[in-house]
Amino acid sequence: MIKPSVCLTIACLCLGCGSANESISEDLTHTSEPTRDNLAAATIEEVSGVEQLREFIRTKQGKIVVVDYWATWCPPCVAEFPQLVRIHQMHSEKVSCVGVSCDYEGLDELSVARSRVREFLTRQNATFDNLLVTMEADVFFRDLGIPSVPMVEVYGADGALVQRFDASTTKGDLYQGVNQLVDALLVQ
Repeated sequence: MIKPSVCLTIACLCLGCGSANESISEDLTHTSEPTRDNLAAATIEEVSGVEQLREFIRTKQGKIVVVDYWATWCPPCVAEFPQLVRIHQMHSEKVSCVGVSCDYEGLDELSVARSRVREFLTRQNATFDNLLVTMEADVFFRDLGIPSVPMVEVYGADGALVQRFDASTTKGDLYQGVNQLVDALLVQ
């Protein structure tokens, strides 16, 4: 008999992680790829759930905050992640970028997910705040109120959630809307 959490994970993969987004330019993906000379080891903090995550986000008040919920097993997440790196590179003085990995599914040891995530983040040169959710992904998705990843939240400098972008609310490239919103918030 298959565990309900495994069934939910499979369903989430089908709903949120369909085909990779083909509108992402090759240049964007390539520009965030670090060379051997500038490769920085990514750091990862662990969060145990939604409330601890919300507390972390509150510490960023005073800047616009872009929170990208993703996983290495999600092709659209992997394809879109370089855009978060690009926002950080372009606007780090006014925008705080946070990557939230939902890789832990409760099937392997947490250390396996942590290693896989650190390797991916290092290859992406993701030198901003990176968090690893330590509860099973399907439970975290339920608590967050989403079917699956990818999902991006943008918070204003006042700490209020401005908009949530996910597969159910956005057609195609999530970051098209994210970039437009961040640009609009930067001129306010």
